[in-house]
Amino acid sequence: MSLTRAQYRTKAQRRADAVSSSRWDTTAGATGEIDQFLGESFDRAWRRILNANPYYRVSKRTPTSDANGQYLISDLSAGSADSQERFYRILKVAINNITYPFQQRSEQEFLAESLQVYRGYYWFQEGSKITAMPISASTQATGIWVNWIPTRIDALSGDGIAVDFPDGYEGIVTDWAAADMLGKGAAEAGAAEYLRGQGNDKLDEMLQDLARVSIDARQPAYGDSSADWGASVW
Repeated sequence: MSLTRAQYRTKAQRRADAVSSSRWDTTAGATGEIDQFLGESFDRAWRRILNANPYYRVSKRTPTSDANGQYLISDLSAGSADSQERFYRILKVAINNITYPFQQRSEQEFLAESLQVYRGYYWFQEGSKITAMPISASTQATGIWVNWIPTRIDALSGDGIAVDFPDGYEGIVTDWAAADMLGKGAAEAGAAEYLRGQGNDKLDEMLQDLARVSIDARQPAYGDSSADWGASVW
């Protein structure tokens, strides 16, 4: 059963032997010191989860490009308040029912843009936007599939809200937060390192559990995108 924000805070305080201590601000939410530590640890843990299993949280977005054929990365997040889906990484891009593979931007892409020439179908990041080639202005994407991080602990609307985190592994977040608490001013560095190590051990166990849902390992394979095998070349 998922713990609430208040339960996370209490657990972190206990791990740091900090119950009833005035050394750390216990204010609930984004202005509270302990909740801030919890929020930072929560985000770090979720990034590790999505690196181990990119498909653990997946949603489809259908943003519309601007006049330059660019899609805002900010449009790849969704939700609000306690139901945020904060964009982490792009899994797949499809525009006009065509899959666009990712390519690193190079001098050839710069030249292609200026000459309005393209080498197949591909997309790349350009600052706070992604550009899809060939340019499709004001076009709604067939789908941009992304993974995402839930609402941070310190951004939840109340102490009674359940935190979205893998059941049974809440100790990762609270151990890391307690380590940050004890590391404040390097006052208890030894205890902080012990708790951080405890959290890391639990993290290793969790990532083994979450890396795949099947007993069979994922098999490497070529994609079947026409953008790969049918693309034009220079």
